[in-house]
Amino acid sequence: MARETSAGLLEVHEASMTDADHPSFAVRWITAIRPKTLAAVLAPCAIGAGWTLGAGQFDGIGFSVALAGGIAIQIVTNLVNDLVDAARGTDTPDRVGPTRVVSSGWIAPRAIGFAVGALVLVAAACAFWLITERSFWFAPLAAASLLFAFAYSAGPIPLSYTGTGDLVVILFFGALATAGTVAAQTGEWSIEAAGAGVGAGLLSTALLAVNNLRDVETDRLANKRTLAVRCGTCFARSQVVLCVVGAGVVAFLYGTNESHTGVVLACIPCAALVPALYRIVCGLDGVALNRVLGQIGVALIAYGILFGAGLAL
Repeated sequence: MARETSAGLLEVHEASMTDADHPSFAVRWITAIRPKTLAAVLAPCAIGAGWTLGAGQFDGIGFSVALAGGIAIQIVTNLVNDLVDAARGTDTPDRVGPTRVVSSGWIAPRAIGFAVGALVLVAAACAFWLITERSFWFAPLAAASLLFAFAYSAGPIPLSYTGTGDLVVILFFGALATAGTVAAQTGEWSIEAAGAGVGAGLLSTALLAVNNLRDVETDRLANKRTLAVRCGTCFARSQVVLCVVGAGVVAFLYGTNESHTGVVLACIPCAALVPALYRIVCGLDGVALNRVLGQIGVALIAYGILFGAGLAL
């Protein structure tokens, strides 16, 4: 049955895809990649770079390999999510978020599958270099990261459909991403570096919480049991506020260290989100939350840069 459904989906999309009806090739694939979500990778990598710069251990090759691997895994997560949500019927015409390329017919499922395979090879190549040149512990980290990329949307118990993806985001796009960026350059794993990345992970989780709040009605109809669906919109709104405040607290605590007081500046992007948080608490919902998503994405990048700069100085 699943094979027949996938085949039917492929035939419908391939038949409907014409240059006259759809944006350019570049626009379609840029939409599929979801560039704004790459902030979740860039921020912890910036913090990890600042950590090694401050310690005089920055290594351009190691940093580049870690960044490339992280970006590849993030894009795999996005593409698999697009493919699976279309197959499950989660992405419908009533969707208030950005266009999804498979359900809209912009890109055929087969093409998405080929792209996923190519990116997995890129991530595997980066992991192989890190394992052989830096640390064996990149083997389980890379395996877990790729597993998460698929398990977030696919499999018998997908994380995004059970409300368990939020904690995984804090771990993989915060603590582990930052510690891994440092280890990619030095070959050493640091608990302190992992702690520095928690704030970035919290802001990434805030992005996820706003996304789930926006899509709560369509997710409920599709039986996608996100935390917003399970616990209600009041919980989701509180989650966004707590994640942003928590990120600011992490920056403040690290800034109390005399050796890198400049990290306190990373509190500024969190403070800049206060008006958006106020609107969320007051009931902002639906398509209006798309603007807030953009604001949090910008704040996440600024947070990573300022946190990293504070560590470097």
